[in-house]
Amino acid sequence: ILSDERVDVIREDVDLAIRIGHLPDQWLVAARIAKQRRVLCASPAYLANQSEIKHPEDLSNHQCLVHTRLAPTGIWHCWSGKNYIAKKVSGPLASNYSDVLVDAAVRGMGVALIASWTVNEFLAGGQLVPLLPNWRIDSDLEPRDISFVWAPQLSQSRQVRSFVSHFRNAFG
Repeated sequence: ILSDERVDVIREDVDLAIRIGHLPDQWLVAARIAKQRRVLCASPAYLANQSEIKHPEDLSNHQCLVHTRLAPTGIWHCWSGKNYIAKKVSGPLASNYSDVLVDAAVRGMGVALIASWTVNEFLAGGQLVPLLPNWRIDSDLEPRDISFVWAPQLSQSRQVRSFVSHFRNAFG
């Protein structure tokens, strides 16, 4: 199953799921893989026609693409050393689906704050450019954990343990 929605692992008979963020399912077993890192980025075409972004305050002069589930109030949290800014952003598009925001950013619609694993190929290919590299910017006050979750009865499964171990070694 591939879904942005929370899957009920037990009811839907799913062996293993990936969860990002808080894990309220206390009856499930969890293993943290990594912390999610977000990247502030925009396309070269968008940046060519806009003022330079040197500081989070500059985002007030830009079209920001907001993830409505992760930043429903439009606040992006920005840190650099001991400096912290809670920046209210807005723009032409808000969506609860990351792929829509990535597509809009690549097409030059504005600045997006997206999970690194979602945009790495676009950054490597030059379709997107990272912004404010000396700042950690997130839609949450703390980076979200990326974790595997599974039903307790699968804890002894060699396949589950091996799969989780492989991913923790590769990404953790």
